[in-house]
Amino acid sequence: MIDLTHFWNAADHDPVLAQQLAEMYIDTVQQTAAQVDDALNNDDRHMICELVHRLKGSTAILGFSQQQSTLDELYQYSKSATMIELTSMPHDIQTLLSPILDRLRREFTE
Repeated sequence: MIDLTHFWNAADHDPVLAQQLAEMYIDTVQQTAAQVDDALNNDDRHMICELVHRLKGSTAILGFSQQQSTLDELYQYSKSATMIELTSMPHDIQTLLSPILDRLRREFTE
């Protein structure tokens, strides 16, 4: 179950702002997964680390602390894992954050 208490606080309990934040976060996650995939194809570890770090921050700001902790683990892992070991990273990000994305879509975009 995804708790939206902190998300609503981040949106200052404004439904319009909450919808905008939800849409931006959904887009950010999808774009980040695609960018990580591109970085993998270019053997760009630095970019992978940077992208995961940014996503971790966005996730924390919106109050999804459990997923933020896991993203921190992925970030730490991305600094030392081989590029081959990182090939599942885009899928891992989507899998980790899909419960949040599903909940935000149900609440704000349908």
